[in-house]
Amino acid sequence: MLKKQIDNIVEIKVIKNLIAITFGVGYLKHIVESDPELKVGPDCIPAKVTNLKAFTEEFIEALKREKEDGTTLIHKMIDEASHLAIYDGCEGVEIAEE
Repeated sequence: MLKKQIDNIVEIKVIKNLIAITFGVGYLKHIVESDPELKVGPDCIPAKVTNLKAFTEEFIEALKREKEDGTTLIHKMIDEASHLAIYDGCEGVEIAEE
C-alpha cells in the first residue's frame, strides 16, 4: 500500500539550484485511467494503460516534442506558472510600470 501512495504523490522542490518535479509512474497511470476525456461510449469505458513502461517512454517524448517555434509543453508550463506567480503579486520580481 505504501508503494501505491508514493507513486501517487507529485513533489516539486529545489535541489542544488534545480527545480525538480517528480511523480511516480503509478500516478501517470492513474491520471490516464481516470481522465474523463478518455472515456468512450455510452458506458463511459475508461482508458486502460496496458504497458506502463512503453506508455511512460511515449509520455516523456510527448513532453519533449518541439513545436515549430522550438517550444515544448514544459516551456509552456514554466511560462504559465511564472506569469501566475508574478500576477498574483509574488516577491522577487519587478515589472516596469507603463
